[in-house]
Amino acid sequence: MKTNDSMCVRPSWYLSADMQLHVVSPLVLFWVLGSRRAAWAALAAALLASLAAAFAFCAIYPSPFSKAALGASIQKIANYTQFYYKNTLVRSPPFIIGMLFGYILHTRRGLETKLPQWVKIVWHSLALGAFMYVIGIVHPSMQSDWDNQLADIVNNSFRRSCWSLALCWMIFACAHGYGGPVNWFLSLRLWKFLARISYAIYLFHSLVQLTTASAAVASVYFNVGTLFSSLASDLVYTILISAAACVLIEEPAFSLQRMLFRGYFGPRKQTEDGNKLASVQEEKEKDIE
Repeated sequence: MKTNDSMCVRPSWYLSADMQLHVVSPLVLFWVLGSRRAAWAALAAALLASLAAAFAFCAIYPSPFSKAALGASIQKIANYTQFYYKNTLVRSPPFIIGMLFGYILHTRRGLETKLPQWVKIVWHSLALGAFMYVIGIVHPSMQSDWDNQLADIVNNSFRRSCWSLALCWMIFACAHGYGGPVNWFLSLRLWKFLARISYAIYLFHSLVQLTTASAAVASVYFNVGTLFSSLASDLVYTILISAAACVLIEEPAFSLQRMLFRGYFGPRKQTEDGNKLASVQEEKEKDIE
């Protein structure tokens, strides 16, 4: 695995991990085409293997930001970033959890899912607790309180999976009518625009933050007003740049892709449909004669 220090858009390192997971995923999805027992076995085996890999890599390259690893060398920090944080195997559990819940949604498509009220309350509470835990625990002040290396490894290995499980439950609940106000809020039309540019926001937000922070010509002192002012300006700049990137890069690429596939599949499909209609018409004429 090579370093990514010379990348122009630093968050794009995740493109390699995402692409590798998409290439490997047919090895798991192949079993989904068979029996449900084989599908569940393949998905469960892939999930357990990915969780084991995440735990193993975190144990070999523990987080240098916890209290237990206080005073870690620059080399350990570099190894942690390169071999753990950007490792495809470590990033695979949320991807596989998404495939697992996608399979559940597929098997339950068109079916009514009735759950007892207490089950819905428990799952909603667990999901909310997981969201709050993951958001709070990633703060450096929280990580610095860990004085147990094993606890830090467990937390660092499985917190992304906890977030993915909670998010998948919310999707499942909204799809089957248990989302309530969450489903209403997430279904608002105002999110449509942000959803279209969300990946561009992911790619460019750190560049905007780095640029605005580097442009300061004097010391900036922390206070709540300055924090929110910086947040608002970075958000506006990021949205504008992301929208421009989608219009100038993403949409033209999608248009070329649609034209390519339409030209390859469209006429052939129309010809085949036309031949079928012609053969049916000829058979009807022969029957009349």
